[in-house]
Amino acid sequence: MIGKAVYSKLSGDTGVAALVGTRIFPNDSKSNDLPQVIYQLKQLEVGKIYGGFSGMDTIELHVFCLSTDYDSVMSLINAVQTSLDGQSGQWGDREIYLCDQTELNDNSEIDAEADEISLYDFELVYSVKYKH
Repeated sequence: MIGKAVYSKLSGDTGVAALVGTRIFPNDSKSNDLPQVIYQLKQLEVGKIYGGFSGMDTIELHVFCLSTDYDSVMSLINAVQTSLDGQSGQWGDREIYLCDQTELNDNSEIDAEADEISLYDFELVYSVKYKH
């Protein structure tokens, strides 16, 4: 599955692993410890050519970098971008043709009572083309 390939790529990257250790989760957080990475796969596009399928699919990958510290989340964003953006090759058991970042969204949460950011939450969105 492509999710295992994404996990393999992120957990095998020394820059990402140095910041989050094993706190890399699919779909939802399994831990309250920060910083951490959550990834989600959305919108599968099956590759088609005239007369059949191309054998290459595209998935939208959302990677959330979470931390309570601004410098920490910026370092994590940089590490994830270095690991994924523009990359291709073998990710675990999947051959990735290209991974391109398409968006960066700030979903940080503000504590209204304290008037400060309580959680830095940045969403990196990638288009990932891979052989199925």
